[in-house]
Amino acid sequence: MSRLLHRGVAALRRRPALAAALLYAVLAMLMVGPALLPGKTLSNSDMTWFQPPWVGVKPAELEMPTNTELGDAPGQLQPFLGYAADRVPDVPLWNPHIVGGRPFLANAQSALFSPYSAPAYVLPFWTALSWIGVLKLWVSAFGMFLLGRALGMRFGGALMAGVVYAFSLWMVTWLSYPHMSVWSWIPWMLLLTDRLVRRPDVLSGAGLAAVIAAQLLGGHPESSFHALVATLAFLVLRLVQRRRTAGPASSVGRTVLAFAAAGIGGFALAALTIVPFAELLWNSADLHDRMGDAVDKQPILRDFALGIFLPDYWGRATATPIKLFVLDRALYVGALPLMLAAAALIIRPSLERVGVALFGGLWLAVLFGIAPFLHIVTRLPVFSSGHNSRLAVLYVLAVALLAGWGLDDLTTGRWRAPRRRLVLAVAAALVAVPALFVLGAGRTSLSAFGDALEVAWGFATPPGAGIGDTGGRNCVEPCLEAGDVIRLASLLGWLAVAAAGLCVVALRLRRRLGAAAFAAIAVALVCVDLFHAGMGYNPAIDRDVATQPATGAIRLLERNKPSRFVSMEHVPQNIIPMRFGLYEARGYDLPIMRRYDRLWRREISPESASVAEGLLDIPLTVRELTPRALRSLRLLGVTHVLQPRTYPSLDLPGMRLVYDGPDARVYRVEGALSRAFVVPAQRVVSGGGAALDAVTEPDFDGRAVGVTEERVPGVPVEGEAGPTPGGSAEITRYAAERVDVRARSPGPGLLVLGDNYYPGWTAEVDGRPAAIARVDYLFRGVRIGPGSHMITFRYEPLTWTIGWIVTSVSAVLLAVAVAVGARRRRRGAPPAAATPDEPEPAAGAVPARH
Repeated sequence: MSRLLHRGVAALRRRPALAAALLYAVLAMLMVGPALLPGKTLSNSDMTWFQPPWVGVKPAELEMPTNTELGDAPGQLQPFLGYAADRVPDVPLWNPHIVGGRPFLANAQSALFSPYSAPAYVLPFWTALSWIGVLKLWVSAFGMFLLGRALGMRFGGALMAGVVYAFSLWMVTWLSYPHMSVWSWIPWMLLLTDRLVRRPDVLSGAGLAAVIAAQLLGGHPESSFHALVATLAFLVLRLVQRRRTAGPASSVGRTVLAFAAAGIGGFALAALTIVPFAELLWNSADLHDRMGDAVDKQPILRDFALGIFLPDYWGRATATPIKLFVLDRALYVGALPLMLAAAALIIRPSLERVGVALFGGLWLAVLFGIAPFLHIVTRLPVFSSGHNSRLAVLYVLAVALLAGWGLDDLTTGRWRAPRRRLVLAVAAALVAVPALFVLGAGRTSLSAFGDALEVAWGFATPPGAGIGDTGGRNCVEPCLEAGDVIRLASLLGWLAVAAAGLCVVALRLRRRLGAAAFAAIAVALVCVDLFHAGMGYNPAIDRDVATQPATGAIRLLERNKPSRFVSMEHVPQNIIPMRFGLYEARGYDLPIMRRYDRLWRREISPESASVAEGLLDIPLTVRELTPRALRSLRLLGVTHVLQPRTYPSLDLPGMRLVYDGPDARVYRVEGALSRAFVVPAQRVVSGGGAALDAVTEPDFDGRAVGVTEERVPGVPVEGEAGPTPGGSAEITRYAAERVDVRARSPGPGLLVLGDNYYPGWTAEVDGRPAAIARVDYLFRGVRIGPGSHMITFRYEPLTWTIGWIVTSVSAVLLAVAVAVGARRRRRGAPPAAATPDEPEPAAGAVPARH
């Protein structure tokens, strides 16, 4: 056994990349922890038990949700992933369950073709969630390790860079989101860009194209843009370095062309998602309403800069939070990495390192609203309308690289005495500054020292822990009363790890700690630090409480399918309609279609001020159930309203209570339009604004006339003929991408389907193609003649057809490029040239392997 172990260790020493890969796999599984055990899953979907309609019937043993901050995961992302997994091997193009029906693939965040969605297609859903988390962490860490090796780092430095990047609090808190599915590929994009600069050939370009495609398929276009910005900046840095070696201009030009070709290839490979998304964005309210919304707006409060040092200063979402939404301030990368980053700039301030530091500093300045950087960046396209707080990932990226270089410098033992003293001074300052800020500004009291020490060491929980759901808001009074204990405990935790880091650095600078021991202790210390900060934020829960059953209110709604319902405030969106196959007028999925947005904001929920502030993710409240709002809900075919029991009973004309149980109340809305109906005439108006005005008039009768914006040939115009009775319609099949309707009309008329009009829907009447008209501002309409007819609607978008064809052709070309490039490499192409800022390997150092 010992001989076998010795051989294994020797093999890993010969293969440092394999050793790193295995170590990162172990760390990733440790971070996810109990979620990999049988009967567990990586999810906070237990929080749904604390929301209507389940809060009244939740199991007694559930005292509080594990993490209320991650509401989008169980409320949006997991329903999307489950919906896709249930449809495999079919590709779900349309989601009929929310907001009147909308594209599904095109929303991007469904991430149907992301590599991280694959486990859900082959494993049980709740098992897949845990392994998806492991995979994201591992890809992030190993990619950063390989990038560090490519940039000349030794094994220890590259290992440190991977740990800091992947297990930073920022990456861990966003683990369940599609943002992380994009950010995990940034190191790989930089790695392949570096290879392209060194050797601008077909194989390097093909690799970069594949990685660009992978991150574009990750599910968050804005984060993809940030990743491309980082890659482009890295390309410029590497080209400047190459020019300093007096390389020919033609080499630079060839590299730029190869990079452009790789970028185009990456977009082409991801076309099956990008092309449909572009169509949805063009038809969305986001494109117009968010334009310029972020100009001069500070993404993160400056007070949150303290999160760089004290991650628990505002408490923990999983224990006693003083302020929720760590997602907006999770800037903690560890104490020692900050010291190592400073050491890298002090010991060897090369162009490469200074460039990386300035790049990270730029985004940190933007985050905290420092002029003129904020004003310049937020006036640039995309940044002017985006959620710029997510730029923090680029700061984390920069610190991770600098930390790797810093560890390398300290392990080589080549530094001068003045710089050694400066490194120690900066490290000591990093230890002391947070303490001076917290204690000197009177932000906490030393009288809480005893309790804070117990909390810091994990022997006690802060006062207020376990008080129950905070409803997604800041903590209530018990948490606030614990503020002194929580803040002082956070400071004590920092002082412990920062002092340990300072000691390790000092011992190494005084040569009282060997290089190998220093590297091993440093990596271990950072792992402990970051695991303490982030482990448990993504909770592991029992699968038994991960899903919620159909309650009495839900079963009533199921009996009335395919009628629509609407739920009121605090009822989670997407979960009820998508899990139970129902149809809700609300929904949370961006970008939202422009016309639905206009109707909803004007008639139903006027306080939804902008998409950026949460358009349709702001639910209906009691005050919104006015006669005006009810008219629009009837237009949308809403026949039932689901109300939490915590609200006073409704007593409004046109509504009657049909269910009153321990879970919720359900009201019947009288006079709602059917999901499909026939009107005998059309009212032609000029444009969408006039159509919206017409359908929201108090005396508008949607059963008597359909409002059109272009005259539909063969359908009588209102007022040109005497009154004629309408026909009847019955939905005989209602599937995601196909709807069959049997209709009867005594004369020419319009069959109206109360689903959103959207490009890509086609229609047939009795097997013959028929044109679809936009009716009643939102809906689809088809002309029918007298008699009985069978009308079939199919969703066959041209953008999907174009997208998958482009992707397929690109994949074939990529395979050919890889084959050609590999053959050329085997024929003995010249090796990659080193750049001037890369250090020569030290004696005995393991050479970088790619």
